[in-house]
Amino acid sequence: MSEAGAERPSPPRWDEQERLSALERYGILDTPREPDFDDIVQLAADTFGAPIAAVNLIASGRQWFKAEIGLGARELPLDVSICAHAIVQSGTMVVPDTRLDARFVDNPLVTAAGGLRFYAGALLKTPEGLPLGTVCVLDREPRPAGISDLQRRTLEVLARLVMTQLEMRRVIALQDAHARQLEAEMRERKHAEAARRSSDDRYRALFNSIDTGFCIIEVAFGADGTASDYQFIETNSAFMQQTGLADVEGK
Repeated sequence: MSEAGAERPSPPRWDEQERLSALERYGILDTPREPDFDDIVQLAADTFGAPIAAVNLIASGRQWFKAEIGLGARELPLDVSICAHAIVQSGTMVVPDTRLDARFVDNPLVTAAGGLRFYAGALLKTPEGLPLGTVCVLDREPRPAGISDLQRRTLEVLARLVMTQLEMRRVIALQDAHARQLEAEMRERKHAEAARRSSDDRYRALFNSIDTGFCIIEVAFGADGTASDYQFIETNSAFMQQTGLADVEGK
């Protein structure tokens, strides 16, 4: 948790490349807007009576919005992102007045006329604890009292709902990929089996077309290396005609 003028957070306990790799695995970046996420930001805005709310993800060099109200943008550069500071916090970050927080006093989103004055953001965390972004609400007026316990719980529940959506989609995508792989393997096996049957048919046709009697036998050897017995494995038509031996395969 962070309030205005709060002490600086300790360095993150995660590797940035690991965090970005985790974000990439969800396959959510640059996807179109969707009602499931739009409903979440609308509920957040209504709960706080705030003009601005967003589901945002901190990517490489940019802050990208899966859903937003009151911003009118799909992404922002990281150097002006308030949420980029939120993901290094251990929990929900609250800034009652951005003009009183050393991290944001020079931020163009704060210094502009009608700029951002209030921020509250709950972390979007993977099961491994890697922060991907936030569900956040903002106001152009400061809120010295911060947020209520109910508002905090609501924001954190909404963040968990977002992660549930992302996890569910990731699992479905993995299942779909696995199903496609199995289908490809089955097609390959069918092709291989068809090729084997075709090869067997060609071999059988050639084997039976030979005019000379031909057989394949398996020889059994004794302990001293001397052949002691044999068994017919395969014979062609000419072999049966020329030897008078029929139905000898396996004998």
